[in-house]
Amino acid sequence: MIRIFKAVFSLLIALAGFLACDVLEAPYIIEDNEADTTRFPVPEFPENTEFVKKVFLEHYTGHKCGNCPRAGEELIRLEQIYHDQLIPLALHVTDYFAGADETGYFTNDYRTPTGDDLDYYFGIEAAGLPRGLVNRAEYSSHTILVYSDWEGAIEAQLSTGPLVDLQIITQYDADSNDFAAHIQVHLLQDFQNTLNLSAFIVEDSIVSAQRDYNEDPTVIEDYTHRHMLRASLNSTWGDPLFEGSAANGQKIIKSFSAPLDMKYEPLNCSVLAFVYD
Repeated sequence: MIRIFKAVFSLLIALAGFLACDVLEAPYIIEDNEADTTRFPVPEFPENTEFVKKVFLEHYTGHKCGNCPRAGEELIRLEQIYHDQLIPLALHVTDYFAGADETGYFTNDYRTPTGDDLDYYFGIEAAGLPRGLVNRAEYSSHTILVYSDWEGAIEAQLSTGPLVDLQIITQYDADSNDFAAHIQVHLLQDFQNTLNLSAFIVEDSIVSAQRDYNEDPTVIEDYTHRHMLRASLNSTWGDPLFEGSAANGQKIIKSFSAPLDMKYEPLNCSVLAFVYD
């Protein structure tokens, strides 16, 4: 068994505008495991005392969307500014923009059930592509944002402190192509409302066709698609971390295991997790 990737970040989408309280150490950890922990034992998480706010950017796109590469270029620019504080996710949505067709170029269908659910819930298709959500929070009276507004929305979110700290440790068995993701959620304030944890599989550096209206011909056959949503580990809306309330300093561990789809490249895959109310 080898470990191929590890991601550590923190964000709380719906409550990102609140300030975090001081951290109080709690003497307990709750383990709520949904994985084969015999094959993939729950690891010991490193003690973290420095908590950094990070921002989740959901980029709604499609390989047949000729204007979408401009949003992709803006995302690259923002990554160079914010580095690990920006957690991007590309969701390919709608049959018109993301489905396969008979042209011979767009042979893959990159839509996912989770992406379709989120597209419908937030009304992305009606707003048009490309669009994005930044911590699913409102910015300048809008939640669905054009890419020129992403930087301002990111700055607004980074002006507040983190409310939770997430650590993710993944394990991968190359022989069976099975993997596990262990996620520790460390609460940085008291919560009086139930929180949900969502965990997604993300794949980077997928090379296939992309329409680009700035190019002639308008189809780039070897475009590199980045941060692509592949699947959810626990449905579109995730699982409750706890019911009712929870105390500052509490740590909750969730574990998931599954076979990795043979179409995915393991070295380009990662697990993205976030907490929201």
